[in-house]
Amino acid sequence: MTQRWMVLIAVLGFLPMILAMRPVDDALLKAASKGDLSLVQTLIEKQADVNAVDIDGTTPLYNAAEKGDQDIVALLLDKGANLTQATTDGATALHIATEMGHRDIVALLLDKGADVKQERADNGEPPLFIAAQEGHREIVALLLDHGADVKQTKRENGATPLLIASAKGHREIVALLLDHGADVEPATTNGWTALHVAAAKGHREIVALLVIQGADKSAKDTKGQRPVDRARQQGHTALIPLLEP
Repeated sequence: MTQRWMVLIAVLGFLPMILAMRPVDDALLKAASKGDLSLVQTLIEKQADVNAVDIDGTTPLYNAAEKGDQDIVALLLDKGANLTQATTDGATALHIATEMGHRDIVALLLDKGADVKQERADNGEPPLFIAAQEGHREIVALLLDHGADVKQTKRENGATPLLIASAKGHREIVALLLDHGADVEPATTNGWTALHVAAAKGHREIVALLVIQGADKSAKDTKGQRPVDRARQQGHTALIPLLEP
């Protein structure tokens, strides 16, 4: 099923709620997005639906989490906001707070029971993958402390948090993931390991970390290329001595 069809199905699923939306509900969505705590409180007192959704499937909780407004997030949760509600592209409040780097909101959502392993519906990215990709080390640590699976992959291509952190050059996150038992060997659907991507991007310190952890220098991707071949192709000649099997 294509992503376009998945989004369409999601929109149709929200249709009854969208049609039932009242002006007070729409106002709550906008107030949460703007960070207007006083107005949010007033609208809730007027019986606005804390789980109202717009055409994109965003909720007041999602909007507040995206903006980084901890007070509004806390209020909405106290009033029964749904932690698992996702947008049409499959993102929950935890996903967006993680992506935006709002550590305190991530902590609040987790403490209220958000699923630390819940994947985005569209591409299968779990929160830990998103945090590793964006370089949010404190959030990576927080997610791990709450039981995130260091080996959970992105459903779309099999990439691990370690692999994406290696590709992005986030050395401290790579080290943290390794300390928590990340496996250096898993490969994506095209056969790239964390060592392949670190080598291709020229991230010397990460290459060294992975090699120390026993990463296979002889591993070949689907085109028969080893990490050293990828480094050589990208002109990272200083890495060749580290990568030669």
